[in-house]
Amino acid sequence: WIMVKSLGNRTFRLGDRQLDLELWQKLYYKCQQEYLRKRLLAIKYLYEGKTRTEVSDLLDCHYKTLSTWIDKFLEGGLKMVVKPITHQVLSRLNMA
Repeated sequence: WIMVKSLGNRTFRLGDRQLDLELWQKLYYKCQQEYLRKRLLAIKYLYEGKTRTEVSDLLDCHYKTLSTWIDKFLEGGLKMVVKPITHQVLSRLNMA
């Protein structure tokens, strides 16, 4: 477990939480969607000591997107990070 370099509040809060590498690996191989794997990699890279700027460059994602992933992790751990994106779609069926 390594403290992350960046000085942002999110990063310091990341240091308070341990990364369960066994669960991380299990989720990485279970989740086949690339966007979910990117999120998992981002969290792992941060725990390895990379800065948020380095991670966003490595994964080719926007800095703000990375911050959203960190928030998800802080809110609910790895399981929240791999929660699929869902959109509420309005029904096109007429209820009459």
